[in-house]
Amino acid sequence: MKIVMLTRESLPFHSYGGMRRYVWCLARYLAREYIEIEFVLPPSYHNEKTEIIDNVKFTFIGPTVRKPFFWTRYLLFSLRASRYLSKQEFDILHGFEICPFFYLLKKKRKPVVVQSFGNEPLKTIGIKRTFHRLRWVPFFKSVVRNSDFVGSIGKKQTEELQQLYGISKQKIFLLPDGVELEKISQLQGRSTKARHDIGFKNGDPVLICVSRFAPNKGMQYLIQAMRILVSRSENMRLILIGSGTEEKYIDKLVKRSSLTSNIRHFKNLSDEELFQYYRLSDIFVLPTLYEGLPLVLLEAEACSLPVVTTNITDNAQVVKDWINGFLVPPKNPQAMAEAVRRIYDNRLLTKMGKASREIAENYDWARVADAALSKYNEILSTNRSEVK
Repeated sequence: MKIVMLTRESLPFHSYGGMRRYVWCLARYLAREYIEIEFVLPPSYHNEKTEIIDNVKFTFIGPTVRKPFFWTRYLLFSLRASRYLSKQEFDILHGFEICPFFYLLKKKRKPVVVQSFGNEPLKTIGIKRTFHRLRWVPFFKSVVRNSDFVGSIGKKQTEELQQLYGISKQKIFLLPDGVELEKISQLQGRSTKARHDIGFKNGDPVLICVSRFAPNKGMQYLIQAMRILVSRSENMRLILIGSGTEEKYIDKLVKRSSLTSNIRHFKNLSDEELFQYYRLSDIFVLPTLYEGLPLVLLEAEACSLPVVTTNITDNAQVVKDWINGFLVPPKNPQAMAEAVRRIYDNRLLTKMGKASREIAENYDWARVADAALSKYNEILSTNRSEVK
């Protein structure tokens, strides 16, 4: 069986991001099952050529998909990828976002599975929302309606797909985010970093947030929550890991809030470094405003951390009030701060951390890859029956 993954981004060639890690992990774990995998994606730089990494083939087709003219570049990549795929032999195309748009218009094509990753462009506000609806919806509606199956990360996204694009529930199958439990345990097991290395004390309460610094992540509300927490406990600490378009704004907000000594900000970390910082922390906090099921929630839970995050989309799938953390309303720093204090005041760190790890075990990448493989086999079996 040969599967082609059609995406605009993936590790290890593009910087860290939920979708980028998702497609890369799915491909690697499928390859472990002796499935032939080929990525078709734009280069992150102009000079990249076909490569093979961990038994996964990467084929780069220009142009790079970036600003300026992002949308034009994106559609051009989709068109060129379609031309390339029409000449290749494979069994199933697994496409992400609108990448399969032009390929799906072909009369003779292979079966296509698509995933949308949270419909994030449609959850912006103001004029951006209108712009994204005009630009995104026609293309993705065409993609999901013309595809054979649509992968969904959870219940809420399944409902969104039905409501936004008018597709039947029978066309949608569950393919959630995953987490590399074995790898995380190994990385944390050889961790040598201590709190004093970053200027924190062993007795300090330490929060951690791993996120892109983007408008939909709500990072400013976490800083506001920290102001509330520090006003009650001066030794409250926060490890921020990430970068993005809001980075300068958040750094300025930290300084204006007089929290420089309470917060440490890191970016461009390797996995080995990243999971050492998880190990130094007590509670994971994510103030996101809109997205699907954030991978970082599963990573934090794999590290046995209680979680405080917003009650949006599919977060409730992996965060249960009073079990392994708390869900709070978006844009509510007061509620976020109170949830953090509730965990400390009730001495729930160990109990909730254990529950988090148990939840994460249901999302091990080996299980997710098995679910994908099961769907692929079902699709091919159905196609063979129809041919007969």
